[in-house]
Amino acid sequence: MIIGKYTGLIEIDFHIDADKPGGLPFAELQKSVTWDLSGMIQEMVEEELDGMADVAVTTQQAWIEEQVGSKEASDGVHKTGQ
Repeated sequence: MIIGKYTGLIEIDFHIDADKPGGLPFAELQKSVTWDLSGMIQEMVEEELDGMADVAVTTQQAWIEEQVGSKEASDGVHKTGQ
């Protein structure tokens, strides 16, 4: 038997145009990023490794916010979900 371990950090910075047609509403996008993304990453890695490993994804931090107003505005308001 061959054994080993790989531990890594995946960092994804989102830059999503809220006005793009067909995009998810903010609440759905937030749920997807904060709850569903770890499971999607785990499934993708498990599928790629074709049963050769047990895969666990531990989320250290997940957040997404909606900027209200211009990015350049110094008094811009941010909306984050819980």
